[in-house]
Amino acid sequence: MKEELIQFAWKALAFNFRNLRTSSDEKVEIIFQGFHNNDAGPDFSNARLMIGNLEWLGAVEIHVSTGDWYLHGHHKDPAYNSVVLHVVLHPSGDPVYRQDGTIIPEISLDGRIQLDLANCYFGLQLSENKVPCGKSLGKVNPLVLGAWLDRLGCTRLQKKATDMGERSARLNQDWEQLAWEEIAAALGGKTNCDAFRGLAQAIPVSILRKYLPNHKQVEALLMGASGMFSGNAFKSEEIFEMKNEWDFLRIKHSLNLSVFPFRNGKTRPASSPWVRMAQLIALVQQFRSLVYLISDEGINEFRKREISSGKDWKSLVRFGYLKDESVFQIGEEMKSHILINCLLPLKFLFGQAYGHNEVCNRAREILETSAPENNRITRMYGTLNVKPANALQSQGMIVLHQQYCSLKNCLTCSPGYHILKYHSAEWKSTPSSSSEQALKEESPWTYSTKIISSFMPL
Repeated sequence: MKEELIQFAWKALAFNFRNLRTSSDEKVEIIFQGFHNNDAGPDFSNARLMIGNLEWLGAVEIHVSTGDWYLHGHHKDPAYNSVVLHVVLHPSGDPVYRQDGTIIPEISLDGRIQLDLANCYFGLQLSENKVPCGKSLGKVNPLVLGAWLDRLGCTRLQKKATDMGERSARLNQDWEQLAWEEIAAALGGKTNCDAFRGLAQAIPVSILRKYLPNHKQVEALLMGASGMFSGNAFKSEEIFEMKNEWDFLRIKHSLNLSVFPFRNGKTRPASSPWVRMAQLIALVQQFRSLVYLISDEGINEFRKREISSGKDWKSLVRFGYLKDESVFQIGEEMKSHILINCLLPLKFLFGQAYGHNEVCNRAREILETSAPENNRITRMYGTLNVKPANALQSQGMIVLHQQYCSLKNCLTCSPGYHILKYHSAEWKSTPSSSSEQALKEESPWTYSTKIISSFMPL
């Protein structure tokens, strides 16, 4: 039995709490089980308990067995002197001492944890589905699920802003260069994110802007930095001249090659790195300040303006990377991707950096009023009748999948908590054979329905 499940049972009061008594035969009544602590220190804080004839206010520590108190070194840690009750599954009968030498009362939950809860927990842990609680997730109160997705969406927004802040420190708070690198990475998509970020780092935007009027020099800069002139594969006079142009600009500005090569194998023609490169330059040409794009006016203009590459990429056509001199427009889906994953986190970071909370709140508000993303993860949850209401929730859904469902962190997930507490009985009726066998092997209590008869209902 995992300690986390015992903690959950205590937190949800999902056990028979009648006639609890300590190892020294003192009566225990739970007034309040305390606040769950996910950081260092005792598992629950500010619990209120009646032990004997005294009311205690303090911490509660939970372990599988009595010996874990000493195994974890709590008897040497003064931070655990606030513990007023030790809760275990397997009591040894040995006294439990605090660091100050006083004895802690101990109770056992052996035979008291609800069997439905254990069966549901093991069913979730042994599930091979991408969403372990899929059959019950749609039954969770929509307000609970929506609030959880909102919270996870804000967490993802903060995480993106924090990551950008670290890169900003490397750039000495050069916001224009940071915006250039982040927009390039977002436009590169999942496949070429690192390659486009490396290209933006190899060709700083301050240098690129000097040559925007001369498209041939812009081509030479980007194609050279991406390594397209390496080797002797291209021997035409025009390509040779462009390579010479790159060599001249590289020496003049002390430029280096990007360390990440483009990957073109699994991308659609409209998403090829060469199309994205052309679109990236078009965006820089149309917006003379990239930092402007994180303002409300800049965001509105970015959404409304048609951003297309033009027909100037003749060298890419001759290289064979583009089939013709077509105009490649940034679509609405890619615009939404850049807004959600780049511009709004940048706006949030900007507000944090200068202490403007209203700017941070505005970034969140724009997410809340933007359409949800349509991607593999949102479609997967959609089949379970769970759909995000906005872009903030679709971002939260990504966190839900990556950090909770995929890792089966059901005990720390708000919908998982409600499923375990309120819908665990549904898992009892049709347990899998593997789940039931695991329950028999893992469970330290008697695998018998006789225990259930004395349980308090949830």
